[in-house]
Amino acid sequence: MLDAFKNTLLLIIVLLAFLVLLTLGAWQSARLTWKENLISHIEKSIDQEPVALNQALLDMVDDKDAGWLYKRISLSGYLEEDTIRYVIPRTRDGVVGAQVLGLLDLQLSDDTDLNANGPFYIWADLGWVEKGQELDAAALGNLNFTDQIFYLQMPPAQGYFQPDNDFNEREIYWSDIEGLNNYEGVLPEQTIAAIAYNLEPISGMDNLQPHSLSASDLPNNHRKYAIFWFSMAVILLFFSVYYVFREKKETPNKEV
Repeated sequence: MLDAFKNTLLLIIVLLAFLVLLTLGAWQSARLTWKENLISHIEKSIDQEPVALNQALLDMVDDKDAGWLYKRISLSGYLEEDTIRYVIPRTRDGVVGAQVLGLLDLQLSDDTDLNANGPFYIWADLGWVEKGQELDAAALGNLNFTDQIFYLQMPPAQGYFQPDNDFNEREIYWSDIEGLNNYEGVLPEQTIAAIAYNLEPISGMDNLQPHSLSASDLPNNHRKYAIFWFSMAVILLFFSVYYVFREKKETPNKEV
């Protein structure tokens, strides 16, 4: 009776473990498909010419699959001096630094209705600067862009270990666009829920390293992970079957 109970309990545990391993493998397979589609999308974006912001916004409204992500856009405008924030800490090639975030007051063409509610803004991540080489806020505030190339991305969520931001300080821990808009008094109809990442050097600011848009920067190890989890499921199944046959083989000997 006790042996039957133990075998039943062992079978339940093995089945649960087998299902968990299959689920992890299937999840990684789905992630692999998502990552390959994302890489393909970025590669297409790199090959395409930059578009105006109003065209990108139309894509945001019409495209249910978020095809506007990583789209390259051409922006003109100037930075609001008092909005400059350093997003810390950000490491590049093992060096600690910060990303420079600022509110860009856009200069829009007359054939768009984006400025129907007054000025239209977008938060721009200008690039990365090494710690101790922070840029002059006045110089940043006087920056004017003409057809500067950026790419669009969703604002990041707050990380589990990231502290809350204090918007009274120049240094913040994550790009909380909604919080920054509330602090700066930017109305929802005057901006979009996206960040524009700068792709080009800025004249006179050699310390500021622009972002890059490259599919090769995205790690894609999901195939390895999927193979690992499926392999673990197969190994577990093999040893379970081996255990069952061994028990059946030994049972007659025990009865004798």
